Amino acid sequence: MSLPGVVGVGIGRKEGRDCICVYVKDDDPKIRAALPRTLEEIPVEIIVSGVFTSR
Repeated sequence: MSLPGVVGVGIGRKEGRDCICVYVKDDDPKIRAALPRTLEEIPVEIIVSGVFTSR
């Protein structure tokens, strides 16, 4: 997703179901409002992770 504040996406599980994980830099209401709750009936989980860095 090429939205400001989104730093990554992945696939995960929540409550025994597959979900799409969207990693965001900050817990910003504007970012949350811009992201869908589902994509093609698959739930979207927003995870505040901060910025990823390589080591």
